[in-house]
Amino acid sequence: MRFDDNYSLWKDSAVTFYKNIKYRPLSEKRRMTLSIGGEARMEYADFHNEDWGRKRLGHNNFLLLRYGIYADIHLGNRFRFFMHWRSALETGRKDGPRSIDEDKLNIQNLFADVVILNKIKRSLMLRIGRQELNYGSGRLISVRDGPNLRLYFTGLKLLYSSSHFNADAFVMVSDIVSTGILDNKLKKIQDFGEFIPPMF
Repeated sequence: MRFDDNYSLWKDSAVTFYKNIKYRPLSEKRRMTLSIGGEARMEYADFHNEDWGRKRLGHNNFLLLRYGIYADIHLGNRFRFFMHWRSALETGRKDGPRSIDEDKLNIQNLFADVVILNKIKRSLMLRIGRQELNYGSGRLISVRDGPNLRLYFTGLKLLYSSSHFNADAFVMVSDIVSTGILDNKLKKIQDFGEFIPPMF
């Protein structure tokens, strides 16, 4: 989860090229900062008898490619903006890409964080926009990192944290994914809502 990365501890470290990318002050008092990054993943898949011997596909090998670039802007201690572009490509599969293989260009994360309460032992934050969700072992709520396309949702999430427990509540809508460029469509109805019970 790239938006969980925290480079604020680098504020007093030596200046290097890498640090200038990962932690860049935008104001003299360093209350506004920018972090940028990217990732690339290549997966080679090789199937034999994928169609259980019907000879339509036979031997099927192909490449799955995924690229991402993101920017994280902090405006003081209470406001934050995060944006993550993602490109997922498939090449070589005989029947073309599956629904989990290809989405040429899309916005994976685009949200704003607003800190409503910020005490020493308690905090409450509201996250608004498109975001990935990942809880526990990932069996029920996950980004689904195995396939080439990671899952994301759009909506609201409240994150409460104290010295004794953490709890999240959210209401989300998923997308209808197409394989083109910025052509995914938001579903018309809320289809995912959950309260994550406190974790002591």
